Amino acid sequence: MKKTLAMILIAAIAITTIFAADSRDVNIGGAVKRSEYTFSLSYGETPLSDGAIITGVFDLATTSDTENFYVKRTSGNLNNDLSFEVLVQAGPFIGEVNGVENYNTGVIPTISQTYVDTTSFVSSLISNSQRTGTFNFLIPAGANNSSATLLGFIFTITGSPSVPAGNYTSTIQIDYTYEQ
Repeated sequence: MKKTLAMILIAAIAITTIFAADSRDVNIGGAVKRSEYTFSLSYGETPLSDGAIITGVFDLATTSDTENFYVKRTSGNLNNDLSFEVLVQAGPFIGEVNGVENYNTGVIPTISQTYVDTTSFVSSLISNSQRTGTFNFLIPAGANNSSATLLGFIFTITGSPSVPAGNYTSTIQIDYTYEQ
């Protein structure tokens, strides 16, 4: 019996020695490169830069619509949500009459027929007889692997037959602001 007990004790010590182990935690680092968005404005399919002029298109004695204006974003990947706002503001058509500059025709384009990207759209406010519009978007953190049109809109120009002949310009201000 002593011999059996000694064998069991030796076997227990041997098994304990075989199963004794240390453990280690290992961390593997990973990263995803940050990719900034860029935003652009186009008139139809024509990209617009600051100060672009769309000329000779509208008869201010009648009513007409512009083509679509589009605000687009490229693909990107950010670590935070991106709050994006577009402010659109139309000014009156102004020109020269009787040799005097800054003649105000009283014809002001109004925002109509808007399109918004419903996946990132938050809210909009069109005010001041539809001459000013504010559009808010929230682009979620993470990969947005394709470009998107965030906003599309046209202006309706309600002309007047009493506008004197001449060339006129309306300044449309389109501002983007964003916070991360």
